[in-house]
Amino acid sequence: MKWRLFIAVCVLTLLSPVLTAFAQQPYTRYCHDPAKDFFKGSIAYGDDNKPWIEVKVDPDFETKFKAERHITGDLLLTPVYDLVVRIKPEFKYYCIPGWVEGKEVAEADLPKTIEVSGYVTVGTKDNVVVGPGTFTRTEKQDEKKRFIYEWKIKGWPSGIATRERFSRLISGVVANEPIFISLEIVKSSGAVARERSDISFDLCVPISGQGRHRVVGLYDIGSDADTAVSYFDDIRKTGFSVIEPYRSHQSYFSYFVDLKRVSGNASNEVGPRIIAAIQKAGLSKATPKIQGNIIAPYFRGSSCSDGTFLLRTKGDERVLYSLPSVGLVGIATYESTVARGALIDSGNQQRTEKHGISNIGLISVHEFSHAFAGLDDEYVTHNDAPSEYGLLLRNCSKTPLVDFSYEGKRYGGADYEGCTFFTSHYRSSESSLMGNSALEFNVVSCGWILAAIKGGDAKSHFPECAKMGGVIKDGVQASAFYPLFALLERAFAYPQEQKQTAAVGASGISGRKEYIIVENFDPNNRWGRIVEVVPDTNSPSTSTTVPSANASDELVQTENIFDTVSIDVKVNGSDGPVEVQKGGRIVVSWISEGASRCRAMWSKNDIAKSGTIAGRLSKTGSFSIRAACIDAEGNRADDSVVVNVRDLSDLN
Repeated sequence: MKWRLFIAVCVLTLLSPVLTAFAQQPYTRYCHDPAKDFFKGSIAYGDDNKPWIEVKVDPDFETKFKAERHITGDLLLTPVYDLVVRIKPEFKYYCIPGWVEGKEVAEADLPKTIEVSGYVTVGTKDNVVVGPGTFTRTEKQDEKKRFIYEWKIKGWPSGIATRERFSRLISGVVANEPIFISLEIVKSSGAVARERSDISFDLCVPISGQGRHRVVGLYDIGSDADTAVSYFDDIRKTGFSVIEPYRSHQSYFSYFVDLKRVSGNASNEVGPRIIAAIQKAGLSKATPKIQGNIIAPYFRGSSCSDGTFLLRTKGDERVLYSLPSVGLVGIATYESTVARGALIDSGNQQRTEKHGISNIGLISVHEFSHAFAGLDDEYVTHNDAPSEYGLLLRNCSKTPLVDFSYEGKRYGGADYEGCTFFTSHYRSSESSLMGNSALEFNVVSCGWILAAIKGGDAKSHFPECAKMGGVIKDGVQASAFYPLFALLERAFAYPQEQKQTAAVGASGISGRKEYIIVENFDPNNRWGRIVEVVPDTNSPSTSTTVPSANASDELVQTENIFDTVSIDVKVNGSDGPVEVQKGGRIVVSWISEGASRCRAMWSKNDIAKSGTIAGRLSKTGSFSIRAACIDAEGNRADDSVVVNVRDLSDLN
């Protein structure tokens, strides 16, 4: 028995080294240099039998970007966002000290980085535009508990590559060249293995907003792709986000930048083409149609399918100076049915800011408003107005008291002559953003912009604009004397139920429609009111006048016996204030002395030097009925009567 135990001990002693070797962990048997042996030198494949390489917008960037810029939904994969490339390296887990089959691997068990370099390549020759990049361990795992490594690529806002390489990437996408994420994998032997996966970039980059009106920034060969996003984002921040009414209606807009470069140089090409078209048509100025036909083709073929386009261009300033009627920094289409947009020359860009508005932001909003809302320039660009020009006549008007009024109230002046054309065209304020000396739109232009934004009649938005901060109110309140009443050319197009009328009979009407612009003294409602003059069958059919001197009264005919001009106005025989019932009849009479001409608020023409009219007022309120006369030397006399129109219930 003892000899058997002795033999067993000897055998164990002899086999001890072998058994010890078998008992050693794989870590010591196969991982002599864990830094090299741990990583297999390969990455996991997907179910499609292709290397699992995922490219996404960086989730951290996406969450913050969407929150700050009010964008919903997933961001498209564009080469200006921050990106992340993900892979699943394969490891020899048994190289982990103390590892046994079935033991869960912790993040800390894996190396922080691996011998894999990442690149973004273009074309069949794999032109490198981004990289090399390093993949770093994350805590993320797939369903098989395989850890994911990431390579983060900074993109916003200048792009994921340097200027020349970024341009190469964009041109490759436009030309439909293959774009790859390419990997170089270093094996433990020192050999290099390569894997790659194709990717697809979208070149229409959302930069802010989710509204239905799309503002799209473009650029041509005068600019570079890596500055496109920051340039147009600056226009958004220092233009649209600051200037009313765009500022308070940003929820209606979304902003994009097209990274696809527009072919040609619009700044150098548009001017000569427009000049040639003007000369061919025998005109002295480009019509909206000429401008649209020449500018719109630059917007076709954009990666952003639709919208109002702003094309950034930069060219030889001498070419633009040769077209002074277009201007140095911008030219736009006027609601072109082909494509809407504007050309913005950045060669003369200034960064001086007033109230947060940059020069380029101001210019861009100005030009955009031509294309988007059909607004006209409110400065003078030409002396005459040929009929073939086709002016839209929105914020410029030949009949300002008609076009700048709504529901009996005026929302703009009528004596600011010069609006695109010098004569016979009027703007509603002395200055405005559509002119050349203000940072704000006036009420009338604001109304047309809101109509383009929200729909409806532009005039219906005048009241909203009049209450809005950051909008010029020049000419909004009624004025007692308006020097341009003769501009009333046509009937006011108000809904019948909203029309305020006064029934008046006088021989001077002769079938014409005339209007009284009356002043409201109600402290809670200081708007002026427009009262239409209509015949009253119960009123006198003729005016009464002071009899003129007989021919034999030579002294009276040749000499003025009055030292000054005078006029006396009465309502119902009273100097006022006069109280009348709503719908009640009034008689306005006046008599002047020493006058050569007289004007009154109820006529667009000179009135008789003395006379009478009668009528009825259908609206309540306090009104001033005024008239004025001048003599041959220009001396002036005025008189007025306040009329308070009340409801019957108010009088009882």
